[in-house]
Order: sequence, then C-alpha cells, then structure tokens
Amino acid sequence: MSQGSVSNILNYMRKKAKKPYEEIRKVIEHSEVAGADETGVDVGGKNEWMWTFQTNVVTFLAVYEHHGKDEIDDMFPRGLPNTILETDRLSAYFCMSVKNHQICLAHLLRNTTYFAELLPDYDWPKRMLELLRESIHLRKTQNTNSEDEENFKKRFDEMLQEEVTIDDEECQKLFDTFRRGLAKHTDHIFLFLSNHKVHYDNNASERALRSAKTKMKVSGQFRSHEGANNYATLMTIAKTAEKNGQNPFFALQRLAEFHEE
Repeated sequence: MSQGSVSNILNYMRKKAKKPYEEIRKVIEHSEVAGADETGVDVGGKNEWMWTFQTNVVTFLAVYEHHGKDEIDDMFPRGLPNTILETDRLSAYFCMSVKNHQICLAHLLRNTTYFAELLPDYDWPKRMLELLRESIHLRKTQNTNSEDEENFKKRFDEMLQEEVTIDDEECQKLFDTFRRGLAKHTDHIFLFLSNHKVHYDNNASERALRSAKTKMKVSGQFRSHEGANNYATLMTIAKTAEKNGQNPFFALQRLAEFHEE
C-alpha cells in the first residue's frame, strides 16, 4: 500500500470521527474531575504540542503549534467551570475558568527531591518531602476530610514562612523561585484530602501522552500537521474505547463502517 493511500485512509477516518471526537470533548467539558497535560512532538521538523484532557472514562487529544492560553481557549471556549482540574503548574491552566485545581504531587515530590539533593545540609526540603508524603499516606490509609486538608495547608503555609538562608547565591535564587511558585498554589495542593474523587497525582494524563512519545522514539516525527491531527483524533477514539472495556481496533472498525443517516 502506498504512502498516499495510507494518508488518504487516515484523512478519511478523521472526517468520520469528527462527531464522536466532539462528543468526547463535551464529556470533558461537563466532567466533575479531569486531568490535563501536554508534551512536545516533532511535526515536520518543528516542535509542536500534543495536549490531553482526560477523565476516568474518556481521553481527548489535540495538537497545536504552541502551548498557552489561546490553545486551551480553542479547545474549551467556555472553560471548565464545573470541573476540578488536575495538572502540573503550567500557568496556562490557571488562566482557565474552572471550579478548582489540584496540583500533581508527583511533580512536587520530584522538584522537592531535587532541592533535597542540591542542598543536603539544609533540612527544609527534607521536611517538605515528609509533609507531602505524609498527606499521600494519610489519604491512602484513612478517610480524610476537609479538616485534614486545612491542617496540611496550615503546616504548609508555616513552612513557606520560614526564613531559609543559603550560602550559595545561585542556589538561593533557585530555592526562592521554587518557594514562590509553591506559595501561589497553597489552595491547590491538598484538595485531594477533602474530595476523594480528586487524584493526588496526574499520572493518568501522562499515560495518555505516552503513546505519542513512543511514536517520537520510533518514527522521529509526524510528517505534517494534518498527520498529527489524524493521530490525535483517532487515538482519542481508541483510548476512550479502551477505558470503557472495548477493543480499540473494533472501535475504529465500527467507525469506518458507520454511515450517518
């Protein structure tokens, strides 16, 4: 089969998937909790961005040239006003209209571990690691509530108020920048303790993008923006089918056979 035939088939399938693709996007729009993430992909030698918004039942993928507020607004013009959004600390997510945010603690643990290793003679990063890990352990082992959330927020705030003086000027700047970043999101770190539908990490969104990164390792790039869009649309269908216990191949087969009345 020629490359042109494969390209035509994929273009045709993306057109067939237009309606279910939009329906999946609407599910995200009306979800109580959703996760989001983004990763760079090579499109014809140019770095673009694969986005995902996902829940327990759907995965939505889209490709854009940039990764900022304009791209999010294009996907969700009305925002997600009824949704608690689980993300990393990319500023664009905090420009959205959402019900609330939950910061991924897996990211915070990695960031804090970096400072614990960079500053072995200072106990602040180690104590912050203990605080974050304690909150996760509590959620896993007990029926946590809003009182637990407020308790951890209070302890977190108290640590942020501590004065930490580092001998190395460059390390001090890095550390102060990290702490200022944390201070912006005090209300978004321990929400998972009071709302058990919220996850303390964003691993599901990272998994949704893993296949795109695997494709980059295997083929190196998408040849065109159209090809990247084909991939995002059809993988949206396949990954959503998989989340609902369906065979992704048969889901795409049914899509190919579907005739709109």
